[in-house]
Amino acid sequence: MKSFKNKYKTFLLFTIIIVGISYLLVYKAAFLPNGYDIISQQKHSLSIKEYNLFGVNKGTTSLTFPHTDAWKIDELEHEVSRYKEFLWILLTGTTIFAFLLLSARKKDVDYRKGTMVSLIIFTILLPSYYIVSSLNRIHQLIS
Repeated sequence: MKSFKNKYKTFLLFTIIIVGISYLLVYKAAFLPNGYDIISQQKHSLSIKEYNLFGVNKGTTSLTFPHTDAWKIDELEHEVSRYKEFLWILLTGTTIFAFLLLSARKKDVDYRKGTMVSLIIFTILLPSYYIVSSLNRIHQLIS
């Protein structure tokens, strides 16, 4: 029983650390692979940083919208925020999934296929879908 409590505490501590590191990577260090970050916003204009596949800054784009398309600024803000949220979830989920998978392999614990499939779906596939849809929406709004 003590061993289970120690494992639970270790896993909980690991999860808290991973959530914090993922948050710092996405929101503070701006690690945004293929993503965008809003630098400044005016009434009808917006400055956006674009990142490449490795999260390195590709450049800054200044967008100006006519009065009739001012709604695009709010939409771009929403989609960039949504992208960051799901990237944070993806980084956290994949790291925790990898930890669980490695700890299961290390101890030769045979997990059920359903558990692994559901973990893959909720930690990798769902956030990835929302990340791609946010990026597509951002590309539509920019062009």
